[in-house]
Amino acid sequence: MKDYLICISDLIHSLQGERGFSTLFIREKDNGDITKLKNYFQNTNNSVKEVKEIFNQLKKQGELDTEQLELIANISLHLSKLTIKREATTTEQISTAEIFDFYTFGLITPLIQLISSFSLKIKNIHPNAVSAFVFFIQWKEKVGLERLILLRGFIKHDFDNNEYQERIEFLFNEQNYYKKSFISLATIEQQEIVESIYDVPDFEILNKIRAQLSQKNVSDIISKIQVSDWFELISKKLDVMHTIEYELILNLDKKHSLFVTDSIKDLDVEQRLVYKLPIFNNMPAYEINKIVNSGDIYQIPKNKLIVAENSIATHLHVILIGWVKVFKNTNNNKETILHMLNNNNSIMESCIFSNTCLKASAKSVSDVLLFSIPTDVVKQQIKINNQFALNLLSSVSNKTIALSHEIELIKTQTVDYRIGYYLLKIINQKKWLSTHIALPYNKATIASQLGMSREVLSRSLSSLNSQGFLVDKNSVTLPNKTALCKFCDASMVEHCHNYASHDCTNKDNYFRNTTVN
Repeated sequence: MKDYLICISDLIHSLQGERGFSTLFIREKDNGDITKLKNYFQNTNNSVKEVKEIFNQLKKQGELDTEQLELIANISLHLSKLTIKREATTTEQISTAEIFDFYTFGLITPLIQLISSFSLKIKNIHPNAVSAFVFFIQWKEKVGLERLILLRGFIKHDFDNNEYQERIEFLFNEQNYYKKSFISLATIEQQEIVESIYDVPDFEILNKIRAQLSQKNVSDIISKIQVSDWFELISKKLDVMHTIEYELILNLDKKHSLFVTDSIKDLDVEQRLVYKLPIFNNMPAYEINKIVNSGDIYQIPKNKLIVAENSIATHLHVILIGWVKVFKNTNNNKETILHMLNNNNSIMESCIFSNTCLKASAKSVSDVLLFSIPTDVVKQQIKINNQFALNLLSSVSNKTIALSHEIELIKTQTVDYRIGYYLLKIINQKKWLSTHIALPYNKATIASQLGMSREVLSRSLSSLNSQGFLVDKNSVTLPNKTALCKFCDASMVEHCHNYASHDCTNKDNYFRNTTVN
């Protein structure tokens, strides 16, 4: 599979080069270098031949799914039109807009979708490694579009055009998003590959040009640089990124880690946790074994991105140990927490059912142990294993109910009630074994989860001291075990470990109106 990925990667890179130089050729009119243009055509032809052979092999082997077959049909159709488009380019009978649409949407975009899909077929691949790889491909394409779009400014010297400036700003924001997502997801091995190749001194002038365009400040650097020099420099950057992409592909099936050193002490214990997951409830051992053998256990360090918004779901992630926040970034780059998940919870599994891109991001807020199953295995098991499908639906349903209840609390209850209910939930999860509550993550995250500012949370926690609570930096100690029972409601009682015992003070009264005045 890696050989297939390398061939498709080479074709994408050749098409990106041909797209860029074809645009330069048309924009320069009589000054265009037709010999160099034909060299780009020949490079692409070599890659096209190899990829067509791959398509034929895969079709004969019957290893392609419906989506992949549709992508290949679309790509093949546009490849058949390549000669006509090239003739129109050499005779200057085509517009730059037509070049952009044909190469970008007809060939490069579906090829990126195909290489992303094929990368998921590599067995035992680390979820972060494949997700980071897909984001790197997208990042490189946005740099390719930078080469394409900035040509107009260098040739026509109209960087000051407001509409053009907005287009550049949007492109740079997209680049930053894919670059940041790659860096956030990348394994240590992938980070080392980038660091060893990407640091090229010549790129400093490109960074300065980008910075000045982002600030809408067209300086002497931009006005004096020749378009051919700039084109050659940014093409060199894309060549370097292609080298990185090649190395990332070669390393996809190798060992990847997110910690500098391996920190799992007893793998047997962790595997036993997997077999007790709710997604395997009421399933015979042989069926569980099939799924478990298809997945793997991964260590995720604190503050590491697990999945990124707008990416495809590569795996079903289930938390064995630790805390994960599901969040979205708003337009002003402020983080809004949608859900806090811990042991036995799966992460955004509904996207696997719906075949949609992830609508939010997920990041660890503590060191986390994940059990991850490739999505193709999950989809196959859903089709043939009714109990597994029901367990996943139950997981989605329970989280939806819990999320609705959290939203209701934020909208209808006071700050003090929300905090009391949150602390009660923690002590109940600990099965009432102690009056000491260790806060599971920092107060800023707790405040965001409860729909308040960190300052409001700190003031409210401090006020608990006057009620006999002992509030420390990272913990709260109750004056007695039932001190938080006044915040109980019907939804809490359903899962309360203390309710069944004689200690419960709310047995006859838990359906009361719980609004705190």
